[in-house]
Parts: sequence; C-alpha cells; structure tokens
Amino acid sequence: MVFAEDAHFTNEGENMPFIKEILSYLGIEANESYNIFPLGTMFWARVEALESLQKLPEKLFKLEEPVPHDGSTLHAFERILPQLVEEQGYKAERVYSKGTSW
Repeated sequence: MVFAEDAHFTNEGENMPFIKEILSYLGIEANESYNIFPLGTMFWARVEALESLQKLPEKLFKLEEPVPHDGSTLHAFERILPQLVEEQGYKAERVYSKGTSW
C-alpha cells in the first residue's frame, strides 16, 4: 500500500470502538498506537493485500445520513487499512513531496 503522507497528525478520534468492531470480524486486535493512515481513503494497493475486506459484513457500511464528522464506521475503515495490509504480509509506505505545504 502506498499513500501520501499528510502534514497533519490525525489520531483515532472517536473511532476506536468502530475500529475494534471492524477488526473483530477479521480476528485482528486493534493496534491502538497505529495512527498513520491514508486520509480521505486515497491510496494504491495490491488487491491481494486487501482481500480480507471481503469478509466484512455489508451492514457495517450502511450508515444513516448525515454521517458524523468523526466517530463512524467509515472513519474507522480508513484508519485500519494499513494494519490490514500489514496483517496480510505486505507493507504500508508513505510518500512525501518536499516543499509541499498545506
């Protein structure tokens, strides 16, 4: 998995209960110190690295609108992607362009 490194530090916010719920379906324990992830869920990855996503029940992603600003399954989902990739034996790598400003 390759994704752009963001200059802003973002933690789990209100998402840890949702992170734990998603990972429980996959038999994975949440890594509570893992806080680098592809903001906006924008990344490149090998399909095989994300195959475990097929085990998740569709009901997890059927949310009522409006989706909260923080603390939802969708926010949790983007935060667990690097951990899922690494659980499959792949790496999560970040890229950064020198001189990028926000």
